[in-house]
Formats: sequence, C-alpha cells, structure tokens
Amino acid sequence: MTTVEGIEPQANIEDELEQRLRGVRLVLEVGLDADTVARVREVAAAVAGRSSAPEWLLATQLPAVLVTFLVADGVDFYDGSFWPRLSVRGLDGTKLGQGF
Repeated sequence: MTTVEGIEPQANIEDELEQRLRGVRLVLEVGLDADTVARVREVAAAVAGRSSAPEWLLATQLPAVLVTFLVADGVDFYDGSFWPRLSVRGLDGTKLGQGF
C-alpha cells in the first residue's frame, strides 16, 4: 500500500484544508476557489493512480482532501447522478461514500 508521503504533490494541502474546515458546518463555507479544487483533484488522481486501496488512503490519511474533493465534484458535475460523474477515474464510489 502506498503512503501519503509519496503521493501528495502539493505542499500539505491536507493540513491547509484541515485548518480551513475547522469550525465550519458546511464545506462550501471555506470558499472552494479554482486553485484549491485543482489541487484536491490532483491529489485524488495521484492517490487513485498509485495506491492499491485509494479509497482507504483518502478516508484515513487525507480526510479533508476526500471531503473537499467530493463536495467540489458534486458542485461541478452533479446532474442527478453522483458517483458515475467523479472527475477522477479509479475510485470506487461505494467505498468513498463510506469514508465520507
């Protein structure tokens, strides 16, 4: 199984998101700008491409990335169906939902 250290290409986005999400009730309260969304999707894609259990890794080691990724994809791509519309291939929506 791959570790976070070998995956997270952006400087500590998990820590940054944890700070931004602390104390908010809705993820959108932090203001998901285009740069943040792009960075989160990049990390999710890296995890999906390099880990044998990407959903577990996101849920347990990058929970703020996971939550932000799912909310951003919901905002950008939801059209009545969610899991088939994820922007990153190689992630099992059923397992991601459990981590969410």
